[in-house]
Amino acid sequence: MLPQVVIVPFSQPQGAARLRAYDGLEVRGMSNSGLRRDHTGPRPPRLVNQSNGSPAAIDLLTTRWCNWQHTRFWSSYSRFESWSGSVFFEPEWAVGAWRGVCNPRNDKELEFTSDPKQTRVEPEMPNSDMRVFSGSANPDLTRRICEYVGISVGRANVERFPDGELLVRVEDDVRGRDCFVVQPTCPAVNDNLVELLVFIDCLHRASARRITAVLPYFGYARQDRKSQGRTPITAKLVANLIATARADRVLAVDLHAQQVQGFFDIPVDHLTAEPVLAAYFQTLDLPDKVLVSPDVGNMKTATIFAEDLGGELAVIDKRRKSGSEAIASRIIGDVEGKDVLMFDDMITTAGTVVAAAELVKEKGARSVRIGATHGIFAGPAVERFMKAPVDEIVVTDTVPLNEAARRLPNLKILSVNELLGEAITRIHQHRSVSEIFGTYRKRG
Repeated sequence: MLPQVVIVPFSQPQGAARLRAYDGLEVRGMSNSGLRRDHTGPRPPRLVNQSNGSPAAIDLLTTRWCNWQHTRFWSSYSRFESWSGSVFFEPEWAVGAWRGVCNPRNDKELEFTSDPKQTRVEPEMPNSDMRVFSGSANPDLTRRICEYVGISVGRANVERFPDGELLVRVEDDVRGRDCFVVQPTCPAVNDNLVELLVFIDCLHRASARRITAVLPYFGYARQDRKSQGRTPITAKLVANLIATARADRVLAVDLHAQQVQGFFDIPVDHLTAEPVLAAYFQTLDLPDKVLVSPDVGNMKTATIFAEDLGGELAVIDKRRKSGSEAIASRIIGDVEGKDVLMFDDMITTAGTVVAAAELVKEKGARSVRIGATHGIFAGPAVERFMKAPVDEIVVTDTVPLNEAARRLPNLKILSVNELLGEAITRIHQHRSVSEIFGTYRKRG
């Protein structure tokens, strides 16, 4: 809660003002006829005379009045020095009062006249020095994030030249601002990645105080190791590119592998959409459910959902024939007559989850529902789901869905705008991000 103060103009030709605490906080004002402020710390509010624009300084820590002729005053906030004239404040000079809001930790403009009815204070917004920009990959998600945060989307233009090059022009003043760029590197992966790098460089050269790359989806995350000779570790390469573009930190959602966080040489806040998905599935009446992991590597994810949703665990032994084709050979666990839930971080070609769904149906499962954070739906994914025995497909809006995927009759889309919006707010305010997940679990 910001302290409440009373602004009391005085009947002096120069428009001197006295500020007294409304709830016990004493503050001091001085004439706007000629004062200089030497900044040595967080700035106090600033009083401006509407008639001539000359400044008047106030100090929120002072508990007494004094004569400002040839004096210097020090506080933990700022030092003020008078160089023209002197003003001695007396309580009987007050001719009126107006109640406003004042934040001692931020610079604020107070419009001042000798008429108290014309004096007002502009409230300081807690996120006033934050700017959230959207790349062209997922502007709808950025808009929903900003609606949650309570700010407007930052103004920027992305222009593409006939030869394929792009130009990013930021229209807002970002000097000294805390900036966030929301840009998933989803298909078209390379175009969106380059746009993110250019956006970061643009903000850096515009003197942004801090730049956070918000990656709802991080492309190339699956190339996190050398699976065979003479192959790259592209996830590390992309992490280096983002840091080289001078991003200060990264905010990501459900990286394909946890160790990708270590590829970045800048701080990474890693979120998971598990609370968002779990909250939805808790609303379904599924008394006899079983959490099935589509493969052994996804067993940890299935275990986390089983702890939140309850139910038994099962795992499918999968053999991958190629990058786009996998064979589910057998299931370890009982699924007969039960409602099967399967979760993964992404759905790309859907080969794994469709094969798993067909297998559990053959084993007598009553229903099959699939949940995933990133709905890529590349290649034959939509065609496979059209033929698959799947009752419901639930994904989030970390990436925009293509038109073919939107036509799936059993598709449900959840938004991670609150998850990302809360994380962005906490990063901006230097608060804990991990506490978000405790809040989501309390809701459930």
